[in-house]
Amino acid sequence: MMINYNSITNHGIFNISDINNSIASSIEKLSSGRAINHASDDPAGTILSQKMASQIGAIEQKIKNYEMQSSKLSAAGGHIDSLSAKLFDIRDSAVAAANSGSLDKEQVEAIKRAANDSVKAYNEIVKNSSFGRQKLLDGSKGSVADVEEISEIDLSTPEKAAEAIEQIDKISADVNSLQGEVGAHQSQEVESSISNLEQEFQNLSEAESGISDADYAQEYSNLVANQIKLQAATAMLSQGNLKASTLNLMLSNP
Repeated sequence: MMINYNSITNHGIFNISDINNSIASSIEKLSSGRAINHASDDPAGTILSQKMASQIGAIEQKIKNYEMQSSKLSAAGGHIDSLSAKLFDIRDSAVAAANSGSLDKEQVEAIKRAANDSVKAYNEIVKNSSFGRQKLLDGSKGSVADVEEISEIDLSTPEKAAEAIEQIDKISADVNSLQGEVGAHQSQEVESSISNLEQEFQNLSEAESGISDADYAQEYSNLVANQIKLQAATAMLSQGNLKASTLNLMLSNP
């Protein structure tokens, strides 16, 4: 008579295989830091995680776009400050020309040259201010503003110089207003949008992490528990095989 323990042995092998798979899964999760390493780990969680990851990527791109826009506005603001400085220089020259009654011809000509140099520098800023390849102040497509160049400043007489002062004051008021508009747009719209998007990015990232990131404490606990189960199952399987051999030997030798 022969006792067959194959069914018991096979059942034990299947249990050990399941335990080994669980151990391998825990090790993979602990190594990668991810609870979902394969779609089969959590099909529903995988779909939700992928959807969130796509949303996170889109938000990240929006943030980059706004940051680029903020940098562009900062550059424009710096160039507008330079325009204000040049207008201040031009006005100084105009005031000097308006009070030139006691100055000789050479001094008056020097004032005119200084004014013309400042006007030229002002116009160069208007034409050439750029962010990368994008012009900023010339009114072209994508520019921040359309600033007019100063065509001429007439300081030939004190009366003309007084008119020039009024002209420069008007231009200065427009430039100051533009600076305020650019600053307000940057702080109230662009920077505010960045702040809101960063908060949304953080919230979504935390939610996605809650789905896809591994719980280290839980996975380590699972790993230890399954290692203990494996040792016990292996010992029981070995003991079962030994008992089967001994019993069959006794039955074959009456």
